[in-house]
Amino acid sequence: MTGRMILSAPMKRRFFSPKMDTRRQRAQTREGMVVTTVALERDQHARLKAAAKRHSTVLTAVVRQAVEEWLDRDEKPTSPKEKQR
Repeated sequence: MTGRMILSAPMKRRFFSPKMDTRRQRAQTREGMVVTTVALERDQHARLKAAAKRHSTVLTAVVRQAVEEWLDRDEKPTSPKEKQR
């Protein structure tokens, strides 16, 4: 295989946010990505898996989006001093 994931089921057009098109289901390649391990509580994992299924996407896409949104919020200046930077 050439590093591409091929989907066998048709994808639905659903979105978590305008920033991420979850129709892609899986990354076409892992090029430029770092594979990491995250430990979740059982309940968190179950809820995350259920959310991915409801939105017709995969768990990794939900995690990537959540990380991206968290980083965007974290990087926004919150005080007048930080806004001057």
